Amino acid sequence: MKSLKKVLFWGMILFAITGCGNENPEEVFKKAQENMKALDNYNAKTTITIGMDLSGTYMEMPIHMNMKIDEKNKTGKLDVSMSIMGMTVKTEGYVTTEDGKTITYTKEIETDTWTRKVGENNLATNVVSNITKVKVVDSDDKDFYLYETTITKEDLKKMMQSTDSTDFDIKGDVTAKIYISKKEKYITKFSIDLKDLVGSVGEDETKITKLNVTMIFSDFNTAGDVTIPIEVKEGATDLSLTEAEMEM
Repeated sequence: MKSLKKVLFWGMILFAITGCGNENPEEVFKKAQENMKALDNYNAKTTITIGMDLSGTYMEMPIHMNMKIDEKNKTGKLDVSMSIMGMTVKTEGYVTTEDGKTITYTKEIETDTWTRKVGENNLATNVVSNITKVKVVDSDDKDFYLYETTITKEDLKKMMQSTDSTDFDIKGDVTAKIYISKKEKYITKFSIDLKDLVGSVGEDETKITKLNVTMIFSDFNTAGDVTIPIEVKEGATDLSLTEAEMEM
C-alpha cells in the first residue's frame, strides 16, 4: 500500500530532522543538537493526521508511529498503525545506513513479506547539518524553550529523491516548532504542519487538506539497541535489484 510507504518515508525525514550552563536560548539549541547527536538511543512517538479530498469526498486518516532510534548503530525500528474507513492496518519497518547509503526494510501489507530498498543518501545527517538558523518564540511551558525553524523545499526534495519518493507535489518551505527541555537540554517535542508543503500526492492527484505531525521524544539512552532480524535481511526482496533487472 503506497500510503504506508509514504508514512515510513516521513518517519525517516523526521528521524533525520531530530538528529538535530549557558542559558542563552540560541546556545541551548546548539547544545540540544549536540546532545541529540551524542545519544546512543531514544524513542519517538509520532501522531500524524492526514486529511484528503478524494473527488469531493473528505477522508481523514490518523496514523500512529512508534520509532526506536539506535543512533549508535544508525538503525531505526518503526511500528505503524493507520486507521482508514473503519479499518486499522498495521505494518513495520527498519531503516539503517551502510556505506553512506540508506537501506529501508518494509513489511508489505498485501503479502506479509519484506522488501528492501537502497537510497543514495544518508538520511541521518541530511537535515541536521542544515538546521543552523532558529527563532526563539514564547513558550507555553516554563520548563521548555520553544523554537521555530524553516525546512526548505530544496532539502525535502533531496530527501525524497534519496528514498525514491517523487510523487509528492512540494509547494514550498515549511516552519517547524521544536521544544527543548531547559533542564536536560534534549529535544523533547517536534511539531509541523505540512499541509501547505504537500499539495497533492499520487497519480490521481489526491488533494491533501490536512497534514499535521507531532513527535514526542523520550527514554534518552534507555531505549535499547535496534537489531534487524537476520530473517528480514535474508528474506527481503531487493527492489533495487528487481528494478535494475527489469530495465535490462
